Parts: sequence; structure tokens; C-alpha cells
Amino acid sequence: MLPSTGLASACPKRRPWVPPAPRRGRPCASLSSSSHRNRARSARPASVTGSADLRNLSFACFAFNGLQTVFTSYFVIYLTDLGYSLAAAGLVFSIAMVLAVPGRILWGWVGSGHVPPRQVMGGLALAMAASAGLSGLYGPSWPVLLIGLVAAGMSATAMSWHGVLLAETARLAPEGMRGAATGGVLSFGQTGALLMPLLYALLLVGAVIAAVTSGRAVTPTTPAFIIGDVNQLEVVAQIDSTRANEQLKEMYEGMPVIVTPNLRPDLQFTGKIRQLPSPYGTGNRDDLTIRIVLDESPSPQTYQAGDDVTIQIVLADKSDVLWLPPDAIRQMGGRTFVVIPGENGPQRVEVEIGLKTFQMVEILSGLQEGQVVFGP
Repeated sequence: MLPSTGLASACPKRRPWVPPAPRRGRPCASLSSSSHRNRARSARPASVTGSADLRNLSFACFAFNGLQTVFTSYFVIYLTDLGYSLAAAGLVFSIAMVLAVPGRILWGWVGSGHVPPRQVMGGLALAMAASAGLSGLYGPSWPVLLIGLVAAGMSATAMSWHGVLLAETARLAPEGMRGAATGGVLSFGQTGALLMPLLYALLLVGAVIAAVTSGRAVTPTTPAFIIGDVNQLEVVAQIDSTRANEQLKEMYEGMPVIVTPNLRPDLQFTGKIRQLPSPYGTGNRDDLTIRIVLDESPSPQTYQAGDDVTIQIVLADKSDVLWLPPDAIRQMGGRTFVVIPGENGPQRVEVEIGLKTFQMVEILSGLQEGQVVFGP
């Protein structure tokens, strides 16, 4: 009787109990195992690429999230490049972003019963394209109000599509698979957020200004490559604060320079001074740096971003001059002199100097060519 009792408790209650015929095994246990396998198969996540509707939403999420990331990453930099201060550019961006919150609520309300969600997303896509196109026409002559209106249009569309798209994804997902389908569509969006800013940078500048090459020393934080605008690459030279006024008063913006990479001393590149500190130029008074642009574009064979260089600024050009190494010139008590052999031993001779470099000092008077001068 014990086997019969166990069999009756496992079978559906609505069937009348019938004593089973004698047989081997446990058939009800086999039915239970089959039921578990069916439930396990139905719990597997559905692929968003297997459904045409979910696949289209995935591609839309890729484009929308990518454009959103490009907008948030480059907008402020774009305005500063047009001449706006960082504070002004940030203020325009912040005001525009305020519309994203009511925008999400509005499009969610519109798509929840008034307009089909597909049409709402199609309208948002067209508005995003129009806003992005107008943003590309920004110029220094544009009033800040007009720039803000275009940015607000971008915020109300590229920053406000999420609710409509995700709600439509949940509606189209198979029963019990809404979480898996939503996560799959969002994974396409995150991929767009990763790739589209990089693609935008490549289209914008189209040049690798630094890359790791064979034999170059690296650290765990060394980037494999750096993408940048070759027209914006600058050499930045720090000025000694104790000699800043003495050096800067001899320079001017637009002055020609010669730059030699320390890793390639056999190469020389020409350039010019773009900016000097105030009051000698248009830079900040407290920023004692000289900014130089080069005529030669960077490459792995010449120079790259981050390389150390030596800068030569020609303050004056003279030929056929009498000169000495700087170490041979001595100063004491306000006098400038050199030490030469005399009848009774070494003697001091006052000299007048002219141009000075790290390697040469021009002698205007006090010595003649061919005289012997003692070093330090």
C-alpha cells in the first residue's frame, strides 16, 4: 500500500484516484522532472536581436545614447573653442540640461496613449538630427540666446528619450522576459555611448598625436594612443620667475622659434610664439608660460604629445662676433670681468658683454681675438 499512497499524492487532485497496476519505477517522478525542464527552458533570456521590433529599438538606443554622450562630452569644450569662458559655457550647458527632466515626463505622457511610441521616437530622432545640425553651425557671431535655444532643443530630445524607448521595449518583450529584454537593449545603448564619442573625435581631428612605439618606456597608466587636433597641439615652456621680466621683454607674440626634440636631437622644427603672459602678450599675468605652435605636424617619426623639447628663441642675430663660454665670465661687486695671464700672474680685465645664450656670451670690449682667458 505504501507505493500506491505515494503515487496518489503526486497526481492531480481533480482526477479520481484509481489504484495503479503493479509496475516498476516511479512514473510520477518522471513527469515532475519533465515539468522542471520546461520551466528552465522558458526562463532563458530572449535575444533582442532575434526579434525585429527589439532589434530596431536596440539600434535606436545605440544612436540615441551615443548622441547624448557626444553632446554632454563636447558641448562645453565646443563653446570655449568659440571664445566663451569656461564659466559661461558651463552656465549655458546647465540651463539647457534643466529641460531634460520635464522633457522625459512630457514624451512619456505623449507616448502613453496620445501618439504611438514609434512615432514619438521618430519625431525625437528628427529633432535630434536638426539640433545637432544647427549646433554645427555655431559661430562667434551667434548670440548666446540663440546658442542656448539650440542647446535646449538638444537637451529636450537627446536627453529625454529614455522613458518612451524603455516602455516600448517592455511592452514588446516576451512574457516574463521584460527585464532581460530591457537590459539587452540598454547594452546596445552603452556600446553607443562608448564608440560614438571616439568616432566623433576621429571625424573631428582625424589624427593620432601620440602612440606607444617599440622600445618606448611605458607605465601602467601610459595611454596606448592619444587622439587630438594637430592644429591645437602646442609646446608649453615654463619661465623662471626670477628672470621672467628680463626674458619676456625681449619677446613678442608671433616671434619665430626653433624646437628640438630631446629624444631626436638631430631634428629641428620651426614655429612661433602664440601667447605670452600679460603685459607682454594676451595670456594670464600669473601664468608664466610661453605657448608655441609648430609648423610641423606630429608623427611617430618626428615628435609626439608629451615629448620634452628644447626651445631656441632668436632674440637677435649677429655674425662675426667675439664670444666666450658663459663660465669664463665672472661678476663681483657690480663688475663684469675675465681672468687672463699677466706679467706677474693672472689678472682681471673688465669686459662689456652683449648677447647671451646658454653656450655663448658676446664680448663687446675689453678683449681681443686670440687672447687666452682662464676658466673657472
